[in-house]
Amino acid sequence: MLAVQKIIPPPYVRHEPQKTILYRAVEENFLTFAQAIEETGQGRLPTHVYREVEAYMDCGILACGFIRVRCRNCHYEKLVALSCKRRGFCPSCGGRRMNEVAAHLTDFVFPKVPVRQWVLSLPFLVRYLLAYNPKLTTKILAIFIRVVTNWYQKTARKDGVTCGKVGVITFIQRFGGAINLNVHFHSLFLDGAYYEDEGKWKFHSVRAPRDLEIATLARRINCRVTRYLKRQGLLDSDDIEACERQDGVLSEIGAASIQNLIAVGERKGKKVRRIGRGEAIGDYFVKGKRC
Repeated sequence: MLAVQKIIPPPYVRHEPQKTILYRAVEENFLTFAQAIEETGQGRLPTHVYREVEAYMDCGILACGFIRVRCRNCHYEKLVALSCKRRGFCPSCGGRRMNEVAAHLTDFVFPKVPVRQWVLSLPFLVRYLLAYNPKLTTKILAIFIRVVTNWYQKTARKDGVTCGKVGVITFIQRFGGAINLNVHFHSLFLDGAYYEDEGKWKFHSVRAPRDLEIATLARRINCRVTRYLKRQGLLDSDDIEACERQDGVLSEIGAASIQNLIAVGERKGKKVRRIGRGEAIGDYFVKGKRC
């Protein structure tokens, strides 16, 4: 007989954000940061920034609200702190939402076919333009999707699949690993193409892209994005500082964040220090497989 092992879920562990480095950094420095901005005479941070930070500071703190969960059978009780449910930089709410979306896509959206992630990173100037222009972000994303889709269709056509249909879901991320402003795209492509055969849709998987093909696609995206931005009159300067300030002091802070620079204070204009990794570097190319 085969023994069936019962899977016991891990016990609930309350999130304690006040013990994290991010929480302590915001708690100890945000008001000083906001005051330093006001002292520059260029205005103050928008109200929605204060609301976002205040909501994050209350997220997961029992003193700011909780619910009492009680088991009907054993009468065991547990306090669960309320969350901010914001879409800003709260890692707890962001992580929870990410897991929920991933589970939904896996269980209900994606078919049982291979999936490949394609990531598009952009130069500093283009990141700045996209940060304050949702319509432009949509247009640049469409160019990216169109170029990669064409590659899938042409690759499938070499295998005898004509009129292939490609599926993709994209997540637009606004932050980098250091919570710096960095608009970039994570696109999940079905790794192949669908084709119709005798009234039924079938999926044809394609081979992995080669390094030379990735380089070709990158150049193609570069040319098309650059051509579009020039037609719109958005590439008159290669310097972020020469761009039009759309949100006053907030856009200036954003420009510094994109370039990994300090926005205010004694070290204004200098590179952000990275503990254990030396000085921050500027924009760079990743030299690796399929990059």
